[in-house]
Amino acid sequence: MQLYLIRHGEAVSELTDPRRPLSDSGQTDIQRVAAFVQANITINVKKAFHSTKTRARETAEILSSSVTSTDSMQVDPDLTPNADPEIWKDRLVDERENVMLVGHLPHLDRLVALLVCGDESRSVVRFSTGTFVCLESLHSEQWVVRWVISPEILKP
Repeated sequence: MQLYLIRHGEAVSELTDPRRPLSDSGQTDIQRVAAFVQANITINVKKAFHSTKTRARETAEILSSSVTSTDSMQVDPDLTPNADPEIWKDRLVDERENVMLVGHLPHLDRLVALLVCGDESRSVVRFSTGTFVCLESLHSEQWVVRWVISPEILKP
């Protein structure tokens, strides 16, 4: 099973817009990541989720063109910045199909650390905005980082 984790793209400041949608730069970064994925990696997911926040939804919408999903993208309140990573760890134990999550820091950082190291306080991946991470389950309790794509490495 593969787990795809994406941190939302760069958002506008709360002073500019309290909903914090993606900035122009954030949209461009996510479009660049989506185009790279579509051209180079086949991603099939059974389930895809994003947080309740606008910037995560917009990121998920842009990425949807590069990912084949059997279900539509769903909102999940357990993907907010300060959500407990144990919730998703527990949900993944019996999962056999690929899953995609679009969310925020510190939640994604803590979830990866928990899955890979067993300790949510140990950082494993640098999640700059727009970073796309693939984890692979060796079995339900052991995960490894398969690959990482960030907008910085795709800049022309």
